[in-house]
Amino acid sequence: MSRRLPPVLCLIVLAPALALASNAETSRRPMTVEDLWAMERVGPPVLSPDGRQAAFTVTVYSMEDNDNNGDLWLVPTDGSAAPRRLTWNEGSDASPAWSPDGKRIAFLSKRDDEQPDGDSRQHRRRGQHHQLGRGTAGRRRVIRRH
Repeated sequence: MSRRLPPVLCLIVLAPALALASNAETSRRPMTVEDLWAMERVGPPVLSPDGRQAAFTVTVYSMEDNDNNGDLWLVPTDGSAAPRRLTWNEGSDASPAWSPDGKRIAFLSKRDDEQPDGDSRQHRRRGQHHQLGRGTAGRRRVIRRH
């Protein structure tokens, strides 16, 4: 079975570049380091086992804090709905991986030790998160039902 990226995923990946290109037409200038830091970066899409959804990360960088914040997003591959944000963690969430049945997404997360599952009140409203254990470099393995 061939796994081509649907047009909606290509658009998501190319959106930041298209936005910069449209701005470049109105104000021509060389790209700066500040421009690179200001761009949100979209990670590679990870298709669900049935191919109907894709999980991906969007990472925002801060020059002032010299840090980044990545969150998980979910989008139907047929373009029937807008992308939906899955996590609102202050640390970085990355590397989504689908369960074989497609009902859960596991991911790595950098979370505050005082709040092992993040702000539980916030996450209860948006979905269930369960910590599976600690990984390397202080990252935790987390699973989320979407």
